[in-house]
Amino acid sequence: MSEPTLTNREFLSIVSHDLRTPIRQLSQFSQMLAATIDDLTGQQQQLVEFIEASSKSCTEIMDALDNLSHIRPPGNEVQPVDVVLCFKSALGAAIAQLDTAPHICIADRHTELPVMNHTHAKTILDCLVDNAIKFRHPDRELEISFSTASDQNGCSFEITDNGSGIAESFIGQCKTIFKKYDRNSAGPGLGLTLVDHIIALYGGLLSIQSNERTVGTTVKITIPFDKGQLNMSDNLLNTG
Repeated sequence: MSEPTLTNREFLSIVSHDLRTPIRQLSQFSQMLAATIDDLTGQQQQLVEFIEASSKSCTEIMDALDNLSHIRPPGNEVQPVDVVLCFKSALGAAIAQLDTAPHICIADRHTELPVMNHTHAKTILDCLVDNAIKFRHPDRELEISFSTASDQNGCSFEITDNGSGIAESFIGQCKTIFKKYDRNSAGPGLGLTLVDHIIALYGGLLSIQSNERTVGTTVKITIPFDKGQLNMSDNLLNTG
């Protein structure tokens, strides 16, 4: 999937900006109603909660559209990125929403570091960790594994969870904007679209392995090597 064109970026940015204020005001109005009216009927309370939930959902969509509209080629703002640290940072922020901390396994093979824009790497890991938590299975303790590797194709890292899984017939549609496997799931359905746009800037590869009849999903990111890119040893030799 290619980078959004200028026209698309402008459209996404305008939509996000122009909708944000009225939706925020609607949310504030519903909160004011709940705070100032002591004796809301059951139906009125349900309506207030519905407005709040809808406002939150719209805000999530606008945030995702805003992120999508601001994707830019990395240019010269690239460096070897420690994706393990990015994963740990994303995990720390995400598990705050859980009552029970997930079981985490990290297999860092200390291979070459992917050379990328740090914000791009952070956005990718934030999206993938969020998906792993969002689609956890209700009857299993959440497990998330993270691993790194490198070969002739470049540097790769992957996240595996033991969640609900995805039907094989749907995997090809996962990167389509607003396409959601479960219409009842939280979020706007833009996470993998955003990841795919970023990976495309590097000529990289996003692969997904899952099956709803088995346990969990594995998402693998591969960033190809480029001439002049630094690997870990080069970086260490050139410091200090």
